[in-house]
Amino acid sequence: AWEKGDIAEAEKLMIQSISSLDKMNEIQDLYSPLSAIRIFYNVTRQQDKKLNFYREKLDYYKQNGPKENIGSCYHGLGNYYMLSGDYEKSIEYYIRAGENWKSWGNETCYMIVQFVVADKYQEWGNVKHARQLITLPERLPLSKVAIKDYAFYEKVRCQIAVTEKQYDEALRIRLGLNWLRSSL
Repeated sequence: AWEKGDIAEAEKLMIQSISSLDKMNEIQDLYSPLSAIRIFYNVTRQQDKKLNFYREKLDYYKQNGPKENIGSCYHGLGNYYMLSGDYEKSIEYYIRAGENWKSWGNETCYMIVQFVVADKYQEWGNVKHARQLITLPERLPLSKVAIKDYAFYEKVRCQIAVTEKQYDEALRIRLGLNWLRSSL
């Protein structure tokens, strides 16, 4: 449907996929249709639909479970508020997403949301808090993280180093990102 330009049908199929997984009581974390639909709504510029979708799904999972899916709803809401310019509310929802994922042992998704929150704090000039968040995930296994997420992690670390005038460190990180890009 997407390839044919039928946005309504593509949305319908994504929602059917999520509903089917819900009927099977499947956990849907950051790499699932439940999470991916936020990207669909971003690309199709349907922010209000995204907000309504995640609010409804959040209520559904709070009542029916699985409770693990609440993290993806919070993540989608965090994305909505970030794109709407309400950064404080965005951070609040991203933190909730991370707390949900961490509560049931999903360290990978928890770590990735830490990157996002650290990036926002760094952009706001709160480098101390950003550094605390970005060093926390260093204790977790980066081998479980997708390459794009690892690259984002390194980009945030580089930005923090530049802000702190640690230019040698920033250059080292940047060269590592160049190597990563060329190896793909």
